[in-house]
Formats: sequence, C-alpha cells, structure tokens
Amino acid sequence: MARRFSMQGEPRSYVKAGGSWPEGPFRKDAPVAVFYGAEISRKLALHISESDMTKLAAAARIGIARTTLYDVLSGVSLPDIHTVISAEHALGVRLWPDVPQP
Repeated sequence: MARRFSMQGEPRSYVKAGGSWPEGPFRKDAPVAVFYGAEISRKLALHISESDMTKLAAAARIGIARTTLYDVLSGVSLPDIHTVISAEHALGVRLWPDVPQP
C-alpha cells in the first residue's frame, strides 16, 4: 500500500515572502509535491478563466465539492490523483506537469 508523504502546513505555506500561490517563488525546503500542486492549480485556474466557466460549474463538471476546488486553487490542499484525472477528463485539459520545477 502506498504511503502518503507528510507535509508541514498547507502547500501555500512554502511560498517565499513576497511571493504568491501558485506562482511562487517557493522555499528551498518545499517538497516536490508542492511544485506539482502549484502547476496543477495554475493550469486549472487558467483553464477555468479562459473558458468563462464559473468555479461552481467547474467543480460540478469535475464531480468535486466547490470547497475542494477552492482549496486546490488557493493552495490550502493538494489534489489527489483521482481529482486530477477527473478534472483532465471532464474539462479536456492536461493538468499533470511534465516536469516539476523544484
């Protein structure tokens, strides 16, 4: 069984002072999962904005709670793999990063 990694605090807590989620810059001690989460969040927010879809409509289409979408977009939490796959299929957009940028 896969073991979950532990992260101290929210993903957005790894943004350096003066930076912002999901753009960064990120602290040197940020787990690689933070970089993946930031890229997924950035791509998802961009797609929602460019498609003139509301966040509520996007969450419904993906099949997740509105609060889950808001948490992912704001860096409160990382999306699980099921959420990423569901979003990619429901929205027709690739969200998974090709290469993380630690």
